[in-house]
Amino acid sequence: MPEIDAESPFHPEARGADAILRSCDNIRFYVVKAFLIYASPVFQDMFSVPKSPDDARDEEAHRLPIIDMAEESKFLRPLLLLCYPRQRPNLGDFDSIANTAIIAQKYCMDDIEEELVFLMKTTLDLVEDPLRVFDLSLRHDWEALGREAAKASLKHKAADLPMPSNEAYMSGMDVCRVFQYRYNCARAIRDWVRVNINNYKCLKYDGDRDCYMMEEAYCWWPLPGETLQSEGHSPRMEHACEFGTVWTPTSLLQKGEKPLNISGRRWWIRSFLSLLEQLDSRPCSETIVDWQRLIDSTVRTLDCDICASVARGDLQTFLKRLAASVDTVISEVRIAAQGSLIPGWLIESNLGAS
Repeated sequence: MPEIDAESPFHPEARGADAILRSCDNIRFYVVKAFLIYASPVFQDMFSVPKSPDDARDEEAHRLPIIDMAEESKFLRPLLLLCYPRQRPNLGDFDSIANTAIIAQKYCMDDIEEELVFLMKTTLDLVEDPLRVFDLSLRHDWEALGREAAKASLKHKAADLPMPSNEAYMSGMDVCRVFQYRYNCARAIRDWVRVNINNYKCLKYDGDRDCYMMEEAYCWWPLPGETLQSEGHSPRMEHACEFGTVWTPTSLLQKGEKPLNISGRRWWIRSFLSLLEQLDSRPCSETIVDWQRLIDSTVRTLDCDICASVARGDLQTFLKRLAASVDTVISEVRIAAQGSLIPGWLIESNLGAS
């Protein structure tokens, strides 16, 4: 295969070029050694290795030292650009970023590797194919990326998760780790709801005091001093919808889990139980956002004029706070160490704190 010179900034007229890197597909990159040595101690060693007689004759013909590389030019070029100041390659897709990060790891380019791993967290593949990303993180010991991939898997129902390919590095135990993490996130959310939901009062930001102040309760909960009455009469306002108290159905409980007592107006209880069921299958804040669209239709059909007039605003405030709380709970759930023989996950938080 004939040798071809790379395009700018690695062409033969490149300013300050004092070495040539030759890719496995015979593309010559004219590089500044100082930039590469600064980025990678491996390159420093490569440039100091004595040459064979054949290599020496090759270098004499080009008047520059030549290093033969194992990588193809399409992977080598973006890596070299990252070593240069004010140069950034166009790494638009996950595979390009991942391949470049793998090469950066090979050459001990820690800062560049860290930057590329961060970029992988922002790609669509993280959400669309989280187990594939998790598999890659296992191969290359990218712990932070693995945590993000496991978290991204929560946005899928378990049955909808794309499974790793036959060539995947993941073992059956690793797949179980992801599914156990999903279970523990759902369990942590239920534990938090059990402790907090009936005391989750409506807060309003006071700009003068720079703090949140207690406002009245949401329309589906009793006001201060109001008792739960089956007719739904309030000492402050007349509601046409009824109050009630229910225990969560056994279908929503795990073995050994205590039922959850939920009080409020009955339309709210029915809707919230539906949300809890959805959070079991997709334990993430995005589930709450999707659920809000569904409950809007319920609000429009309410017979109670009072609830119908304020429920939408109350729901927006409540669900925004609930989504933030779910994100906090999930952030405290830890994935088990790789290779752990003990099924289960570590939840390093006091989930019972209100």
